[in-house]
Amino acid sequence: MITKTSMNNTNTPILLLFLSFSFYTHAKTITVGNFSELLNGISAAESGDTILMRDGTYTVNNGYGAQVVKNNIVIKSLSNSREKVVVTGGGMAGGTNYGFWISGHDVTIQGITIQDVTNHCIQTDVDNHKLRVIDCVLRNAYEQLLKVPAGTGKSDSGLVEGCLFEFTKGVAENYYTGGIDVHRGKDWVVRNNTFRNIRSPGGSVAEHAIHFWNNSENIVAENNLIIDCDRGIGFGMGNTAIHQGGIIRNNMIYHRSINGTDFGDAGICLENCAGVNVYNNTIFFDNEYKGAIECRFAGSTGITISNNLTNKTIWLRDGASATLTSNVTNAQSNWFVSTSRGDLHLSSISLNSVIDKGTPVTGLVNDFDGEARPQGSGIDIGADEFNGVSIKRKSQKMLQSFSSCSPKKILFIRGKRTGMEVSKVAINHSNKRFNLNGTVISSDLE
Repeated sequence: MITKTSMNNTNTPILLLFLSFSFYTHAKTITVGNFSELLNGISAAESGDTILMRDGTYTVNNGYGAQVVKNNIVIKSLSNSREKVVVTGGGMAGGTNYGFWISGHDVTIQGITIQDVTNHCIQTDVDNHKLRVIDCVLRNAYEQLLKVPAGTGKSDSGLVEGCLFEFTKGVAENYYTGGIDVHRGKDWVVRNNTFRNIRSPGGSVAEHAIHFWNNSENIVAENNLIIDCDRGIGFGMGNTAIHQGGIIRNNMIYHRSINGTDFGDAGICLENCAGVNVYNNTIFFDNEYKGAIECRFAGSTGITISNNLTNKTIWLRDGASATLTSNVTNAQSNWFVSTSRGDLHLSSISLNSVIDKGTPVTGLVNDFDGEARPQGSGIDIGADEFNGVSIKRKSQKMLQSFSSCSPKKILFIRGKRTGMEVSKVAINHSNKRFNLNGTVISSDLE
């Protein structure tokens, strides 16, 4: 059943004691409970409206997906629990094409799960503006999970924040897949997301967890966790169109040793990129691939690579050039809390090698968890700023505290942690999400 609520706001100021006027807004909320109602709600919505999805499973029954053609629409879960609102296409092979196909501008998708589709969980039209995907789960698509195709202009000002991108079987169905795949993007921010198991089953390497290319520019990829993906973060592709500017910082990237077919490639790769800054990332590979960070092709110029912590080489190849400063490429497993779980927070063993050893970078004011930099006399190398007392130092204790969170334990909690007590987190946990002093914090699972 669809319900509509109008939110009217009336304000009557007096101007010069003579004139008065009223300002009215008529944004509506439309509440829906199944896929047919969702389609009707999207059709009825006008600019500024919000569609609230009740908890439940929304099975796509039109063979295509939910099309959003109007501008300035918000579609979100009523409960703010992304695990409880699930849009499903029924399968990666022979199912529906999309979860959402978006041609409208300034559209927000928030707090829902989209899964099991033949093409993409979310696809936009070309030259899209101000897409926001916040606190969502995108999983199990036959091709890329989030796709923005190429047009003649730019798809600009997008935001992807606090989301989980994954393949639940540990590998994709097809090598032609990826996490976020954006052509001709401009001024996007991708932050605080988790990417897992974006891996090819055979034939060729899969696409990146995060990929902006084909004349993209000024992209920020920060504070993301990438685990067991063939390729991590990529700007540009091949020896063709130049990718201009952008920042890759405070990301943690881990790839375990996988028996059998493994198409591992670089954790961060810049191909024909100009003026990109890559700093304070942590990359640890237990597989055989030798390049943690790579710059490729002669068009890669004006690049700065600083304060990165890896156990593999930083490789300038195929005519690429870059300025390298204060990088450490001989990291050991015991420098981190737990490489086997992809938890690349620093342990005390790393003190002599990376703590306070970094070079100051303009704009670097916090770390992977949002904690302030520096904590000591200088910037720490890598994504984590070690402070010796924060909750990240207690991750083993946290695992014990959350062992009741069946079927999987909490890996670690993302968000600002300074001053947090483990007991406060445990008391307030609900549905793998946490509320401390009114602030909701997402959790990442093993």
